[in-house]
Amino acid sequence: MAGESEAAAAPGMVAVLVEHAMGKGEVRVEVPETARLGDVKEAVTRQLESGSRRLRLVRRAGTATLVTLADDELLGDRRRLLAMGDLSAPGGGAAPP
Repeated sequence: MAGESEAAAAPGMVAVLVEHAMGKGEVRVEVPETARLGDVKEAVTRQLESGSRRLRLVRRAGTATLVTLADDELLGDRRRLLAMGDLSAPGGGAAPP
């Protein structure tokens, strides 16, 4: 029965939509529900097949201000995030949602 308790303790996966803050693409990734925002960024760069991309997760603060979110911040119940950086897939197109 130890296997059952280990399986129950394993975190579930959640889908997160990462949208460019200026409307220049979006990416949908799956991460553990216990993920930190840095984990979401890593999932995005893996999906886009480029680990060297500079990507910042941000939130709006007013109408014209974006504030960078910390990589060690928990994802929590957020399932949509804003990003600044290149969200295009290799070859120049937007990544599939």
